[in-house]
Amino acid sequence: YFADANPAQAGKDRVELYKYWLFTGLKAKVPGNAAEHLRLHGLGLLEYPAGFDWRAYGNRPGVTPRHRWDLLYHLIVNDAIPAHEIPLGPSGGPDFLLALAGALKARNPERAASLYAFVDRKSPLGPADRERWADCLAARENWQEALPLYRQAIDAGSIHVQTAVKAIEAALKLREPEQAVEVLLQTRTASGGDIRWREALRQTIEAAFREAWMAAEELYARERRQEADDVMTKVVADIAGWWNTFDPPGPPLPATPDQRIVMLANVDLRQCTHYRVTQKIEIAKVAGLTLEVYTQAEVDDFITAMPGASAAIFYRLPALPSNIRAISICRALGIPSYYDIDDLIFDATHYPEPIETYGASVSKNFYHSLQMGVPLFRAALAMCDYGIASTTLLAGYMEKLVRTGRCFVLPNGIDSHDADHFRQAIPRVRRNEDVVLFYGSGTKAHNADFLDLVGGPLLNLMERHANVRLMVVGYLSLDGRFDAVRERITQLEWTRDVQSYWSLLAEADINMAVLVPGPTTNGKSEIKWLEAAAFNVPSVVSATHRYEEVLEDGVDAFLARTPEEWEAALESLIRSPERRRAMAEAARAKAVSVYSLERNGERFKELLAPAFNRSDTRLQVSRRKKRILFFNIFFPPQTIGGSTRVIRDNIDSFIGSNFATECDFAVMTSDNDNRKPYQLKVENYKGIPVFRANSPIEDIQEWRPFNERYGRLFARVLEFWRPDLVHIHSPQRGSASLMTTCIRAGVPYINTIHDGWWVSDYNFLTDVTGAPVEPEEALPSRPPFGKSIGRSLERRRRLRLLLERSAAILGVSDAFTQIMHRSGYPATRSVPNGVPAMERVRKTRSANGKVRLVQVSGETHHKGFHLVQAAFKQGRFANLELTIVDHQRFGGPVLETRWGETRVRFVGKTKQEDMHTLYAQQDVLLVPSVWPESFGLVSREATAAGLWVIASDRGAIGEGIEHGVNGWVLDVASIEPLLSTLEEIDASPERYLDSPPALAVKPRTAADQARDLIAIYRDILRRPPEQQPWPYFMTGDFVEDEDASQEDRDWLKGKRKTFFADFGSDRAGSKQEV
Repeated sequence: YFADANPAQAGKDRVELYKYWLFTGLKAKVPGNAAEHLRLHGLGLLEYPAGFDWRAYGNRPGVTPRHRWDLLYHLIVNDAIPAHEIPLGPSGGPDFLLALAGALKARNPERAASLYAFVDRKSPLGPADRERWADCLAARENWQEALPLYRQAIDAGSIHVQTAVKAIEAALKLREPEQAVEVLLQTRTASGGDIRWREALRQTIEAAFREAWMAAEELYARERRQEADDVMTKVVADIAGWWNTFDPPGPPLPATPDQRIVMLANVDLRQCTHYRVTQKIEIAKVAGLTLEVYTQAEVDDFITAMPGASAAIFYRLPALPSNIRAISICRALGIPSYYDIDDLIFDATHYPEPIETYGASVSKNFYHSLQMGVPLFRAALAMCDYGIASTTLLAGYMEKLVRTGRCFVLPNGIDSHDADHFRQAIPRVRRNEDVVLFYGSGTKAHNADFLDLVGGPLLNLMERHANVRLMVVGYLSLDGRFDAVRERITQLEWTRDVQSYWSLLAEADINMAVLVPGPTTNGKSEIKWLEAAAFNVPSVVSATHRYEEVLEDGVDAFLARTPEEWEAALESLIRSPERRRAMAEAARAKAVSVYSLERNGERFKELLAPAFNRSDTRLQVSRRKKRILFFNIFFPPQTIGGSTRVIRDNIDSFIGSNFATECDFAVMTSDNDNRKPYQLKVENYKGIPVFRANSPIEDIQEWRPFNERYGRLFARVLEFWRPDLVHIHSPQRGSASLMTTCIRAGVPYINTIHDGWWVSDYNFLTDVTGAPVEPEEALPSRPPFGKSIGRSLERRRRLRLLLERSAAILGVSDAFTQIMHRSGYPATRSVPNGVPAMERVRKTRSANGKVRLVQVSGETHHKGFHLVQAAFKQGRFANLELTIVDHQRFGGPVLETRWGETRVRFVGKTKQEDMHTLYAQQDVLLVPSVWPESFGLVSREATAAGLWVIASDRGAIGEGIEHGVNGWVLDVASIEPLLSTLEEIDASPERYLDSPPALAVKPRTAADQARDLIAIYRDILRRPPEQQPWPYFMTGDFVEDEDASQEDRDWLKGKRKTFFADFGSDRAGSKQEV
């Protein structure tokens, strides 16, 4: 190759050529072989392409290079030549064009797409090339042609996450969410809990909602309201189904004993928020209840807070996708749900009122937006168990929709913001003798009501009484009739500042609440009357259902039905200051008696009684058996690493045995690649709850000794699930804060040791250079991440204290148990892992007679990748093929290269559940780990699948291998033993194409390990609780976490600002936990 590709070096022999490359070419990055040369130009080939007729290409007009390597480069950069004009050789033409397309994919996707299309016309492309073709079209934003290609790739078996995500993106770009849903259905099983797939699901659902919204907007504009309502109702039902299908929540959970309530609130309307949300915080405190409130923008935090809640309240929420998900999760977790609302905005028969009632204050578009909200509020209401209304009439409408048919009345009342106004007289600022009539309106809906009922009477009164003035705060358009008295009218804009509003109201002599009785207005609450009563202002109100129900006409208010009654009532109060004073005092007395925090606290407890009774039942049923909570860094469907498969196999054994009649099980784990830390997600694994939450993604994520914020999240799980025992496997990402949380809760814990996390700064006992790190070293000589030796030493000291407090320390093999003994943990006992039952697939024989070797651990130093690479590059193996499984990706294209004379393939990793299919296509497994493997599940699985195994002599990876019988156990201090073994296989390929003889000793199974663990669990669960002093570093409320971000530090100290932060004081009284 080198002589051919470098004609300037012609005439030199092989030794001279090698010297030239070694001392000159290497520095200049001159390729040393054909595969490297081709890879330099982006061609994924091992040899010069036989499919390219370079001689014919060199004869084309305008082509000046003469050398075949230069001609190949010329073709790559020659964007002017169409695909059909590229001269091809007698064989290998399609393969060459596909390789050329791959080389051009990033630089010139349009040209690459034309090459794929040309080859496809000759012979249909396979799924991987079809996907690459689609990528080229997507790069040019040609979504119309890209989407069917992605879907064809998926149909042909390319059901990898990245393929699905790209197909979904194309569908959404085309505004075809229904196609995206079809892709989600196809790839759901293969998604493996991948965060990218879940994000694509969220985007699909939001896109489907947007499309429905736009379709409904058009229908509303054309006055086809029923059709528009049906569109929105259908999309809400679809979305609820999609959330439950694609991201199903966990099983029902017990409630915490403290009867905690969570609330998700719409805070768009300030006055509504005050009375229905912030006031409820104070009501809960007076009632002795814990209420945690979240805004719609904090829906993820709300979902995190839901597990363990006794009840959930949803206030004035439309059925937006995120709210649908929250309510669906609430139901799945068995949490009773309440929908709280204070307006009839969910009833299409009565809302919105005719546009004429708004006067000229609203546009058609605004009116249609009110119509569009109705089916969304109605759908959200119908998803909830119970209702909470501000009035009895409104409750009657809600009862027809909520799932239980029960709705409770919790009126708007008095809270700390206005309680002082009832305790003492509020002085007036103005000193004149004018009589000020006050009208406040935060809505545009009642303009016509005011003019029809009060317009005439007001004019008459203002003409008769020169001292009568009108103050309007908010939305009211007065017509030309009022021009004559305009100088006595003060008109102010609506204010979101309730204190400013009240200050204006306090200057009034008479308050007016004007409504034309009807289904919508009859459901309105008595806020206007109540607020006036607080400031000793008497009211004249419309005789709506609610006012007639709660007020006594002529005593604590005047109720007016007609313009004549309005004029008479106002005249009476204008003429008599004494009458105004007496009516105001009666109103204040009623308000204090009926609407106090204490009285509403009683109502609040009464309406929550059904939820609390259900919570008590959940608590009783769930305490019949003991509980064991497991933690591991990963858990299915995110099946990553050996410890994950071990804990999965253990749990499968437990739930399939009689032990399941003694104990209930749950798992807590991280959420891989989720960049939103501390968001708790509950899933269902074979009927047991899985609590999933990630810690911050950072360099020290898996070294960090403590993460107190994660510990608080774990504490919440302990609080509501109340385990009797916690079994911790790999604590990374959860950190040792899992143990400190257990100590505070008085829950015993077991630790199973899968790696070096407890005894070293390095999980795999090799540092960043690949050098081994002894766990027994007296001082940590090479701490990572710039940490000092002192920090590293203190980490180990604290971890030691916590590990020694374990109810049991378990090693997963005899070999690793010995390492723990040498590291100063003599109590560690060996409970070796077992091999799970694996589907038997008949092993296929190599088609070309070459022995197929595989390394499944990717390009990782501690797994011996460097040894494998060096051995193959130094050796000359004519009868071997090698496959490397790349752990950085699932599926994707196969990348090929050559090491020495051996063809090497890099493939994406296989799902753990499908490993048997990979083993069936291989002959020899390579596991030359340079760290002392704690177990080595892959070597045992490969043996069970009929493969020869080349294993390291370090740790437990070689257990179960008889050297020279069913494999080799090698010294990995150098490559010579590995090189010698490969030469032995290469010399006798026929022998190693067949499976090795089965050993007489049957391997230990996962069921065997489960039986041993059950005995340990039973022993610990029988023991009385031990009283031990807390470790020295746990004297405060939390362990000082030097690795915490400033945000986490502030959160731990309760400094997090929320929408309701100003209501967290002792004056307002609420527990604002998030």
